[in-house]
Amino acid sequence: MKYTLLSNINHFDLPIVESLLDKNDIGFFFKMPYDSSVIAGWAAPAIGFNEKTLFVETKKLDLAKRLLEKYIT
Repeated sequence: MKYTLLSNINHFDLPIVESLLDKNDIGFFFKMPYDSSVIAGWAAPAIGFNEKTLFVETKKLDLAKRLLEKYIT
């Protein structure tokens, strides 16, 4: 499956976003900017953000955008 970056999701909206995507059978995964920064050797750039980067199935991207309209930036 191909995945496309959709948005950064606030930590507090994660349960709602996960639930909506699961209910509508949309494949997704999150990347954590802070963890990626630490692995790369520089924590400072992402240390102030409390959000995760959301990737969704490319073929269901439009549906995901409509469902998550009020949660994505």
